[in-house]
Amino acid sequence: MIWVVTAPEAVEQEASIYYDLFSAGLETLLLRKPGWSAAGYEKLVQSIPPGFRHRVMLAGYPELVAPYGLKGLHLSERLRAIVPTKETAAFRAAGFFVSTSLHPGISGVAADPSDWDYLLLGPVFDSISKANYKGRSFDSVPYNAVGIGGVTPCNAEEVRQMGFSGAALLGAVWQEPAKAVEVFMRAKELWK
Repeated sequence: MIWVVTAPEAVEQEASIYYDLFSAGLETLLLRKPGWSAAGYEKLVQSIPPGFRHRVMLAGYPELVAPYGLKGLHLSERLRAIVPTKETAAFRAAGFFVSTSLHPGISGVAADPSDWDYLLLGPVFDSISKANYKGRSFDSVPYNAVGIGGVTPCNAEEVRQMGFSGAALLGAVWQEPAKAVEVFMRAKELWK
């Protein structure tokens, strides 16, 4: 399972790139734009054709998930510390997926894997998009962990061999947006 995480900043022709990625078989896009308002997220969600919105995990703003038929909600480490577990459980009970980020040794905040459908765990390798985010090894990998951080088509299979259930592409896709689909397709093929 290969995820794509959106670039933190706006990208030219972004909605068109999402469309192309979904058309190429992308099952999960984590729409994550730190610092963006609910209105900014909503405008971007509206630019995604309704037939693909069920593949979008939205970072924050749970009020936008159901009205737009999104796949689910992603909570950052900061939001996870604020939002009660019973609220995320209710969200899951309503049929939505819920994920969170986990960066052991960086944040020091733990998460029970069974409370989440997916855990984005990393950095697995040195980050492409964030300076000084160095890859690390993990003593154990939860059953629902998606590896993030420095993942490229060249090392996606290694992520799977480490025991991750999926890998998330971020910097590898957005450093050359014109090649986003090509990068995704290579990673997807190597994941098999």
